[in-house]
Amino acid sequence: MELSIAQKHKEQLLSRTRVSGDMTFESTTPTNDEVRKSIATSAKADEKLVVVKGIYNAFGAKKASFSAYVYDDEASMTAIEPKPKKKAEQVAK
Repeated sequence: MELSIAQKHKEQLLSRTRVSGDMTFESTTPTNDEVRKSIATSAKADEKLVVVKGIYNAFGAKKASFSAYVYDDEASMTAIEPKPKKKAEQVAK
């Protein structure tokens, strides 16, 4: 998978950088975890501070665009990003 970052926009009040760009791949569309790792290496950031918001591609195309946020610290990320919902099994216990 080849990833290129086209735009970076620093959002200082939210302590994050909005990142968007394009990627090409050989087989299936990459997962959020694979894209997160590639963005972290390209942006020289910690992998756990990268949040992938979307991967957008056309059916059958071997290229896609993405949007993500790279946070400055973990405290900012936990304050802004929504917490994942609990599954019904975990709530019932």
